[in-house]
Amino acid sequence: MGALALFRVRRSDVTLIQSYHHRGAQYHIRRAEYLGQAVALTSCRDSHHIPSFVAEMKLLSTYDQNSIPVPCLDCPYIVRFVGVWWGTYTSDLTLVTEFMIGGTLREALARSSSTLFFSHTFQLSWQQKLTIARHIVDGLVYLHSLDTKVLHRDLTSHHVLLTVSSPSCSQSHQPSSVVAKLHGFHRSRPVQCDDLTLTAGVGTLVYAAPEVLQGGYYDDRADMFSLGVVLSELDTEEMPYYENLQMSCGGKPPLSNAALSVGIMTGSLEPTFSRDCPAWYVALARDCLQLDPHLRPSASKVAYRMRVQK
Repeated sequence: MGALALFRVRRSDVTLIQSYHHRGAQYHIRRAEYLGQAVALTSCRDSHHIPSFVAEMKLLSTYDQNSIPVPCLDCPYIVRFVGVWWGTYTSDLTLVTEFMIGGTLREALARSSSTLFFSHTFQLSWQQKLTIARHIVDGLVYLHSLDTKVLHRDLTSHHVLLTVSSPSCSQSHQPSSVVAKLHGFHRSRPVQCDDLTLTAGVGTLVYAAPEVLQGGYYDDRADMFSLGVVLSELDTEEMPYYENLQMSCGGKPPLSNAALSVGIMTGSLEPTFSRDCPAWYVALARDCLQLDPHLRPSASKVAYRMRVQK
């Protein structure tokens, strides 16, 4: 494991609490406590995914000039890396990160009454959704601004985790606010300026940019297309292209993956927005969803446009 040995945690220091949720069929996530802090333990179920799982660990971790372990991706809007452990079997390989009590954004949107704070139920307000959107964008700004740019390559609502920030003592009368952080970096990779192409077809179909599905050149603007899809999902609270992925009232069958891919690549299928969604938000999301990657705004430009809105 090389440099990862610097981040190895002792299993005896970890107390398992409960299984929490699954990150797809390939990963199992459990809640635990490590040296007094709540953490999430992610283990890989499928040996075929071990290389990408190890790559994710290496991306999240590094060490300074004094060989002291420090997080590589150190940003308030990226899930904090804590450490790793492994044993005799590949199934023992475990990524240790901070625990996000709110679960995934997709889970929060799927519930008519989200139990995000666990102490009471509520629905995400529009202001909370805007906060989540801003945090996602700020996470992308960080990734895309690193000296060696990092592409997420699989930005979805499943890879946005939610938690809450407690008000400071001086603001104790204020309610806790929602915080969103990016995770799911098993498909991410750093890129150099002279990289001409990346792995074709990487990412989740309904969030993938047309150029990714086409197997051609792509860069950080592919992440921006995925952001546009997530912005639509935040508005409608429905899975992207949901109206095309289920049996219609008239008995029309759902689209196949092949037909969906063609629709995304040609622009004949687009994520939808609700009628009462603010016009500026729809315009911003649709800019991100441009078929031509060169017409999409950068993460920093999206961050600016979101912050000038009241």
